[in-house]
Amino acid sequence: GKPAGTINILVLTNIALSDAALARALITVTEGKTAALEDLRVESTYTPGVQATGTGTDSIIVVSGTAAPRATYTGGHSRIGELIGKASHAAVIEALGKQNGYFLPGAKRFPDAAGGPAKADGDLRIALLHLDPVPGDIAGNRARIEAGIRAAARQGADWVVTPELAETGYNFVKRVGTGWIAPFPDAWMHTLAAIARDNGIALFVGFAEREKGSGTLHNSVAAIDRAGTILGAYRKQRPVGRAEAWSVAGGDGKPFTVDGIQVGTLICADAWRPDTAAQLAGRGAQILLSPANWPPVEGMGPGDVWEQRSRETGLPLIAVNRGGREPELDFSTGVSAVSVDGQRLFSFSAPAGGIFYVDWDRRQRFREVRP
Repeated sequence: GKPAGTINILVLTNIALSDAALARALITVTEGKTAALEDLRVESTYTPGVQATGTGTDSIIVVSGTAAPRATYTGGHSRIGELIGKASHAAVIEALGKQNGYFLPGAKRFPDAAGGPAKADGDLRIALLHLDPVPGDIAGNRARIEAGIRAAARQGADWVVTPELAETGYNFVKRVGTGWIAPFPDAWMHTLAAIARDNGIALFVGFAEREKGSGTLHNSVAAIDRAGTILGAYRKQRPVGRAEAWSVAGGDGKPFTVDGIQVGTLICADAWRPDTAAQLAGRGAQILLSPANWPPVEGMGPGDVWEQRSRETGLPLIAVNRGGREPELDFSTGVSAVSVDGQRLFSFSAPAGGIFYVDWDRRQRFREVRP
């Protein structure tokens, strides 16, 4: 169904309230709700750029208790008014966090201080989350992604890249279907945006996308910058076989601007032929990121595909593959790689999943980083 939008608030007090106090409580609750929406910087869905203060169907119920002393006023200059306002503010903050993924600035900051090996001035540390997603375990995979981001942040990562369909696992449809997929961006994507914002880290996350409006499904990668801005989603242009029959091919891709760099994304089999990478290069991409679920299979790649695309475009290409096994496919020998000018600089593999790091000078130099 459609996501809920109305904010309904029920207030119960232990002390008795006069009729006047009950009426004034409606104002106090509204003030708390509005302050929460302002603190979360929630914009109007009808007038973009304008602060939201609520919805046209919001409702409030205040139920009076019976205990003494009986309150005759519930405005901000009374203890009961203060409690009602604070409770309303906290309730709206908590509810919008759970339902929409909206969080106060700093709420998603990891307590671990960023560290890891020293970086050269100007270098970007890129974390390759070579994960082992479980097909259909959406909550578990989301938790694994967030744990990977946290681990990467501890090592001073600037960008974090997941494999293709890291949120769902590859063969997820036969297990959980597609009805659960919410329009993009959903509450979890907003949660990731808050994590990116509060930890100063850019994210490229493989997920199953439902296009807002049309409802069309895509195998996609979301890009979120360090400010927590959801830049959009790149949609795989070459869905492969029965396992990806649920997804519709995306159109032409455009680079995302992250840290002033034009970042091209292509998903797994999009790298099989040269046209997608060439298209991104022609549109100004300065680096290619390729989330993948690509086990080495005779005659099906990946072979030297990533090296070919890096040579043809003159762009560095980072492929982020996965480990682990699904009943239908063995990804345990999958390789993540960094390729430049037709040469593979680094290969990484972890049968049960792992995280790998490289520092990039924003041109052609890469250095492997070992935590």
